[in-house]
Amino acid sequence: MNPFPHPLQASRQPAVLCVLLLSLLAAFIAPGARAAQSFSLAPLWSVPPLTTYEWANTNHTQRSIAYNPATGHLLTVSRYPATNAAIYILEGSTGALLGELDTNGLFLEINFPVNCVGVASDGVIYACNLTVDSTNTPAGNNGPFRLYRWADESAAPTVAYVGDPSDTDTNINHRRFGDSLAVRGSGANTELLAGTRAGKVVAWFSTPDGYSFQHQKLDAPDLQGISAMATIAFGAGNTFWTKVENSAATNQPLQYFSYDTGTATATLVQNHLNIPGGPLGFDVSRNLLGVVRGMGHEFRLFRLTANGFVQQDATIPFPGTNSNGNLTGAVAFSPDAVFALDSNNGLMAFSLSTNTLAPFPVEITAPAGQPTLTWPSTAGFLYQPQYKRSLADANWSDLNGATNGTGADISVVDASPANVQFYRVRAD
Repeated sequence: MNPFPHPLQASRQPAVLCVLLLSLLAAFIAPGARAAQSFSLAPLWSVPPLTTYEWANTNHTQRSIAYNPATGHLLTVSRYPATNAAIYILEGSTGALLGELDTNGLFLEINFPVNCVGVASDGVIYACNLTVDSTNTPAGNNGPFRLYRWADESAAPTVAYVGDPSDTDTNINHRRFGDSLAVRGSGANTELLAGTRAGKVVAWFSTPDGYSFQHQKLDAPDLQGISAMATIAFGAGNTFWTKVENSAATNQPLQYFSYDTGTATATLVQNHLNIPGGPLGFDVSRNLLGVVRGMGHEFRLFRLTANGFVQQDATIPFPGTNSNGNLTGAVAFSPDAVFALDSNNGLMAFSLSTNTLAPFPVEITAPAGQPTLTWPSTAGFLYQPQYKRSLADANWSDLNGATNGTGADISVVDASPANVQFYRVRAD
């Protein structure tokens, strides 16, 4: 991303013990840079469990949501009652129930006929079943993995895929699909990803015509496979994000993978620590990550910056506090909103607004000959002080580590200054 640089220069001769009260406004923006921004959340609507709609219940049957960019509607799956395979249509701005997708023709003779839903950029809708063993004949929790396609919200469904994405893998953990689904693209460029619950493989789906799909199994040996529901989301290019929430005390990392369909592999790029929760959504255009914490029934919004993830706004509780033993849920983004589901604990919608960081004063003092930088911080921004010995130097160097803004002042000490030092503070 492009940070907002705040160049603050202060020369200091070590032989001269002085206090520098610069209180300078950081108003300079380097060529090609833009002002740093953060995001704020404002409540739009919520659906508490066991209130507005009977399918928004505490029976572990609502696990997925998706935003339809063609209509502005939110889609959500619920299997309540147990024989149902319903995908409900909600008005994105109000949460009002508008109807259901046509589910005539779906294969209902299994326990999880529909579990996840996703929408392509052209408004075509996809949904999948959940199968514990994709190699077996249909019965109970077993049977082939199935993908369904709706041309729009009023269309009848067609079968996009039926088969075994595991390629008869001998590892039972590699034969479970349908806990997670990601969709992107349109027409013949539509792509889908389906993860396994506790395995080390991911299924990638492509199409020659936008109607029928074939799979490619991707081996991902560095996946954190544990007994918890995983979610998956496309990143930029051939990348994806995934995370699980563990019922144990240890927090599982947010994992970022690149994948190569030619070699049928997915390679770990980075583990991001200290991101609580599991079910997630990622908005590529704004580098926004939404995460649901099923153990604490909370939603958090993060922004990916050059220095890592920075939480945006406050941690927000869900309407319910019921047990979510499967640690399932979902997050979906629209251009101006974000939606979050914590299974058994309701559905929430928030508007998204951007905050541009205003120029801020930085005070530099030099007690005991050690320059100290102090500036007011704003929540949602990550601050990195930097230095160089000469303005002619090509690069700036980081002074200590980056610090998250909290609304309070931040102070950083340069314990080993050079004879002449120049400072600036970057805000991401």
